[in-house]
Amino acid sequence: MRFLAGCALGASLLALNPAPISAHPGQSAIQTPTLADHKQPLIPTSAEETRGVRERFRQALAYSYMPSRSGHLFVLPRKYFPVMFESGNYAHDGHSFIKGQKVPHEGATHGMIWDYDTHIPLLLYGPGLIKTSQRLSTPATQQDLVPTYARLMGAVPPQGAVHGRVLTEALRPDPVKPKAILTIVIDQGGWQYYQAHPDKTPYTRALMQRGSLYTEARIKHVDVETFVGHAAIGTGAYPYQHGIISNRFYNQAFGARISPLSPDTSGIFLNSPSLADVWGQQTANQAHVISYAYADRAAIGMAGHGAMYARRDKKDIVLWYSNRSGQLETNEKYYRLPDYLRGMHIKPYLQQLLAQDPQGKWFGHGVNNLRDVNRTPAQAAFDGDVLMKLLAREPIGQDDITDLVYVTLKASDACGHSFGFESDECGSVFAMQDQQIRRIVEAFEKKVGQDQMLVVLTADHGASPLTTLSGGSGISAEVLKAAMNKAFDKLDNDVELVYDMLASQIFVDENEMQRNGVSWEQLKAFLRDYQVDGHQAFLDVYSRRDVTQFQLEQNLIP
Repeated sequence: MRFLAGCALGASLLALNPAPISAHPGQSAIQTPTLADHKQPLIPTSAEETRGVRERFRQALAYSYMPSRSGHLFVLPRKYFPVMFESGNYAHDGHSFIKGQKVPHEGATHGMIWDYDTHIPLLLYGPGLIKTSQRLSTPATQQDLVPTYARLMGAVPPQGAVHGRVLTEALRPDPVKPKAILTIVIDQGGWQYYQAHPDKTPYTRALMQRGSLYTEARIKHVDVETFVGHAAIGTGAYPYQHGIISNRFYNQAFGARISPLSPDTSGIFLNSPSLADVWGQQTANQAHVISYAYADRAAIGMAGHGAMYARRDKKDIVLWYSNRSGQLETNEKYYRLPDYLRGMHIKPYLQQLLAQDPQGKWFGHGVNNLRDVNRTPAQAAFDGDVLMKLLAREPIGQDDITDLVYVTLKASDACGHSFGFESDECGSVFAMQDQQIRRIVEAFEKKVGQDQMLVVLTADHGASPLTTLSGGSGISAEVLKAAMNKAFDKLDNDVELVYDMLASQIFVDENEMQRNGVSWEQLKAFLRDYQVDGHQAFLDVYSRRDVTQFQLEQNLIP
């Protein structure tokens, strides 16, 4: 038996059946396939769109390349051909439901520069600071948030926040100084989610009508992933500055792909200070900072270094969910987890969700464990209650020093990977997140005062459509890596010529290239000719030398 999410603790997991809401103008640029499309050939891409994405890719590479961490070759996959990994969090059990129909698929991912991955909402709301009922087609990006916050707060922005701009067209002529700023990030919540589920977010859509909404906000870096997007929101910098080039990167010293949070779950590899870092220093640690997401990389990406920064003696509240314990955790060396949240467990939320089905399943899927709960409305309800407890107990907005509250609702991302953002499963998660946004914003307004607060709602990235629907195909990173090594690595010396790959980056051992007499042009030609299911897989291929030239053209390096 399939069903929508039902009752949860504190907020309730009640199913939503709101009246349909018309499509938002910000959605029109994204082509989201419909259910019928999975029986059709690959959806065509216009020459104009292809030219535009190629130019955006070159610019994004310039702002994302860090020699000590980035790859050696950079590839632009064709539209609807996402790079996928065997180790990725993809299809939960091989299918999901779309408009009630069971659809087989391999799951979905993100990371590319196409609109479905990069076109995101950016909403500013606060009657005392922000103009009301504005639809702005002015370009904007995640890196614009830090300079905008700093202007309103009276802060000196962090050193890396030099490329963003103050979003002046959204501000009232003489805005008040906010007592607190609430940043809500819907993980994977680009416009593609809203287009797929136009009736699931009545509160969020109403909020968009009350503030200033940037309908043409876009992500301008690669790889388009969680940690990179949250670092942009937290620091105002780009990957070539803050160093978070992907959710994971190959570390030569470790000889393996690692998390940028290694080795001790901290901001150790985050090269740029966050706004929270410098604001804590500028206010002599009097500002309150809260950052929560069920993923540590999202929470730390927004908050920054905590007590690690300039040896600050006050620890910010930075916390995340552990799928080992089902509870909240932190790194107490640098951050703080309030005692009143210790022992809060996700199991009751999961039990209430599964109690609605005689077989103890959700949409027919087995999710009764501490990891798979991330993909369901139970996780969203848990996240909402965490924020409600924090807002009730912490002195947010109670003095004249602006406090910073960051929250990421990430169940939409876990669901999108496992079932596709288009799915009925993800529609129920999206609806639950909308309920939590209502609770959080209304509690924040009540605590801080409507005229003395700023609420920002955005996304860290979007997502690729299910290839079953688009007619595209996943590009297996493992298969491609093996094919390149078979073609070029002829030496039996246990050294791989191609040793790793990310969403748009390929790592190559230059010494092994020389030993095999292989040139960069040979590798690039192989990638240009590489096909998946009869289609050219990559539109463009660049080397480090190419990308360095792009950086020189953008005046990013002397």
